[in-house]
Amino acid sequence: MKEMESKTKSRYEYRKLQEKRKQMIAPDLFEFAYVPDWYGHLAELERVALPESWKFRKPSRETKNTDTPILERYIHTIFRKQVIDFNSESDPRKADSIFHLENECVCFHTGLYTPQYKGIYGYFERNNFSDSLRDWYFRGFCDELSPKFPWRNHRH
Repeated sequence: MKEMESKTKSRYEYRKLQEKRKQMIAPDLFEFAYVPDWYGHLAELERVALPESWKFRKPSRETKNTDTPILERYIHTIFRKQVIDFNSESDPRKADSIFHLENECVCFHTGLYTPQYKGIYGYFERNNFSDSLRDWYFRGFCDELSPKFPWRNHRH
């Protein structure tokens, strides 16, 4: 009996994942979510991540972001890559490990780490502002031990 219940539960969870997977995600961060104070978030990310030079020594062109243009480009690129991988992954469990999407929260691993080698994630919450065109609201970057991290017991 317990084995049958276990199989039923597994099928239910798999079906739940399948339903969740039907959502295609926009590969552009600013199309996917409302992102307030983007440069403030990048400054915070630079502060918590392992030290790295995020500026060009001799920029070939002027950028709006003069403090962390490389970091900004990197985050946009890693977000795009993970969304494309998520959207093209047919196995819902593998897709979930790339881009974790739940009812009220989403997170993705930035590929960056804290000095304590804890993974840093970008995380979003459901956008509850009725006048917004975006379903998600970017809340910032945090490591997996942060109280802000939505899935403290879930490791990617």
